Amino acid sequence: MDRAAIEQAIELSRWREVVEWLGALDDAGLDEAKRWYRGTLRAAAQHVSERTWSESPRLVQLALALALSETPDEASRNGTWGRRFVWTDPEGGMPRLGALLGARDPAWASAFAALATATVLRGESARAAAEITAVTLPVYADGDAPIPTGTFALGWTQLVSMAAVASPPQNGDGRWIPLRIPRAGAAAHAYGVPTTLAEVLRATPRLDDMLAAALATPDALAEFSTMRGAGWDVGAAVKELVASGELDRERVVDGTLAALTRADRPTAQRAMAAILRGAAFGGADVRARLALVSHLMPSVHGSVTAVLLAAVLDAEPDEATLVDVGAVILARPEKAQKNLLVAWLSRRAETPGAQTLLAMAAGADDTAFAAKARAALDAPAAGEARGDAPDPGLPWALPVEGYRSHAAEPWSPDAAGMDAARSDEAVGVRVTTNALLLDQAVRFGYRDLSRLRDVVRSVASDSGMWWSSNRVLPMLRRWAEGGSTTRTRTHTTPPPAHELFTDRLVEETLSRLGELSELVSTPSRADGTVTLDDLADRLRRAGRAGVGPYELVQALLRLEPGAPRDAARFEGFSAPMWSGQVRRGWFDRRPPAMDAATVVRDWILAGGIPPRFAVIGPDSVRLAAVDLPLPTPLLALDGLAELCAASTLVEGGAVRYAQRPLGQADDVARYLGVVPWWTDAAAAQLEVAEGLESAFTAKALTFLTNAAGDPGPGAHRLLARSMSHPRPDSRLLAVEATAGFAAQGRLSASVLEDAATTALAEGALSLTRFADACDNGFRVGLLAWLWPAAWAVAGEALRRDRPPSGTADLLRALTRAVPVVRQHGEVPTTPELDRLAASRSSSKTAAEARALRAALGEGAS
Repeated sequence: MDRAAIEQAIELSRWREVVEWLGALDDAGLDEAKRWYRGTLRAAAQHVSERTWSESPRLVQLALALALSETPDEASRNGTWGRRFVWTDPEGGMPRLGALLGARDPAWASAFAALATATVLRGESARAAAEITAVTLPVYADGDAPIPTGTFALGWTQLVSMAAVASPPQNGDGRWIPLRIPRAGAAAHAYGVPTTLAEVLRATPRLDDMLAAALATPDALAEFSTMRGAGWDVGAAVKELVASGELDRERVVDGTLAALTRADRPTAQRAMAAILRGAAFGGADVRARLALVSHLMPSVHGSVTAVLLAAVLDAEPDEATLVDVGAVILARPEKAQKNLLVAWLSRRAETPGAQTLLAMAAGADDTAFAAKARAALDAPAAGEARGDAPDPGLPWALPVEGYRSHAAEPWSPDAAGMDAARSDEAVGVRVTTNALLLDQAVRFGYRDLSRLRDVVRSVASDSGMWWSSNRVLPMLRRWAEGGSTTRTRTHTTPPPAHELFTDRLVEETLSRLGELSELVSTPSRADGTVTLDDLADRLRRAGRAGVGPYELVQALLRLEPGAPRDAARFEGFSAPMWSGQVRRGWFDRRPPAMDAATVVRDWILAGGIPPRFAVIGPDSVRLAAVDLPLPTPLLALDGLAELCAASTLVEGGAVRYAQRPLGQADDVARYLGVVPWWTDAAAAQLEVAEGLESAFTAKALTFLTNAAGDPGPGAHRLLARSMSHPRPDSRLLAVEATAGFAAQGRLSASVLEDAATTALAEGALSLTRFADACDNGFRVGLLAWLWPAAWAVAGEALRRDRPPSGTADLLRALTRAVPVVRQHGEVPTTPELDRLAASRSSSKTAAEARALRAALGEGAS
């Protein structure tokens, strides 16, 4: 191939032609190609790779780096790990790179692999670990070189979990083809998709060493907790491979216990618990490692204590060990382990150790559990004092202060302000982040355009943040370096509409840096909204520069509601539209002649931005289409039609991933940055962004409480279901968000009640967790809002033939609050509560029902 053909293949990302050319080079051709690579090819390949996020240009960049870099260090640096990476490989290109690496000297390849796998990846870049492992795995597949911990081991767990995602039920249509483990000695993948966990593990070279490295890497096994479906049970796969001799059982057990001495995330520890179950961890294992197992008991996740406790009891421990381990279990929150312990102790109740532990259990707050312990001790339960008596000191309702938002705090338009923006962005995203970054660039550029360019270049060279998902900074960096300011994204699915609209706004603004003194769309308040006064003043000052179409529409989407009389503020002057070009799709069109002040007047007279509330149906969540009162040319702006289109988010109780508009929880801030008045729509989308069990979803609730729009059915649904979050800290965040809405006067007790009972009916509400959240909410002054929801949920639970697990916990929380609630009105009983309280059942639920009925008093009807 001649030079022109090679350059064209690189530009068009035809990786097969590039790989074939590299494989056919003789020594002289290779030397010439290396000089050419250092001269222009390296920069060209990197430019194409960074211009679009897909596998073909990335394969070209890596192939050239592996074949033409002089030194291993140069090759690793040319890989630009973490900036761009791929998770898909539908054309099977990644194993072909192994052949290029195999053609290098073995010492060179080993040095390169050591450097690449030593790359430290943080944040979003950590997702690049799978790519590094796929490239370097052939180096470690044969021989006895130590398997690296850290990035390499994490990448292996990502490759395994991606195979699970590519298998049913997650990828039922089979359209997504992930990176996979390469077959040893062949330029092909070791397995197809869909597949099973056992098959993927068998395809892993040096499986014992690889699993040991993953266990030695903090949180690497968290990837295993995401695997679902038939054939993807971790314990079953480990059991199968141990039985066949493909895994060394002793090494697996020792490595897992050593990993549990770290404070890994619960998701990683759940995978370790599954590994121990698969390895049939039992009494014989405990007897050889008793001190270590006792040391682990207080700190590990509940899923691990379930395995360890069963093994300890199977080992028939001595009295001292039994009391030590039992005291830890009784102090922990997991009920299943406590019940297992008491059941085991009841068969040995005559021993001193069992007597000690049963006496401790008999004093527990959990009345049913305490009764079991007392029965084992043969001690009467009558006359025992309850540890959860009604509490008359609970507050009824916290003060309602109304919703207020403080003024936005823009960064200064200078180098110090840029540094402050970098620092704030690193700490966390805000609703106004993109808008204020763009505002800073405009004001800085108006004062000194060349200085802005110099400052951006200097900070972009040493900050990974400039490669983040932020919508402004990457494009500002490209502008400073003289490159394209068009943000091109090549994905299997298009970007969310709010991101596409923001991209076009940024493109429009960067093309006008130096001539604009301010943006009319910059938020006036911290919640991302623009006041009528600010918009009127800015339009008067717009002058000859004019107002860009995206800039004007963004200002209107943020504009506070106004009465028809407010339209008069925009009379008596004109604000011309910018006469430059507006990017729309693949074409550039000049906007039609129109006056911005007239558009704003018409917008206000038409009622402004329409509200957008989620439509909740049986097992479904939908957003109805919205019509914006804008001229037709403005409605045609990129992203706007999709932003306002109807959308089905949940159907049949399952998330509609094809229509999911948010990629992660933090995206809700960027969404509200575009449409700050659509709080309820944001809440509905937040629910499906990462799932209700994600800790990030709970952390993002604060964006909703600080948003301008009123919460509706979607926000109340999210609050109710977040109160049933698996993590206690996330439930506290849900209570905090609920209290925030209540203090603002924007929380509806009736809508929250409907949301909670619907969640129970759909099987999406754990009553034990919900009771914990309600109890915390009662203590901070949410009784007025939470009592109706908690009472209604308890009633629905008692109407069932068999009350669901956790009903007793909810009844106990209600009992504590009865004295305060009765001060604010009558609390009627229910036939179901009366019937259960009068029954002769010895269940925990019946005991709590009797306590609640007694607290209600004889006069309750």
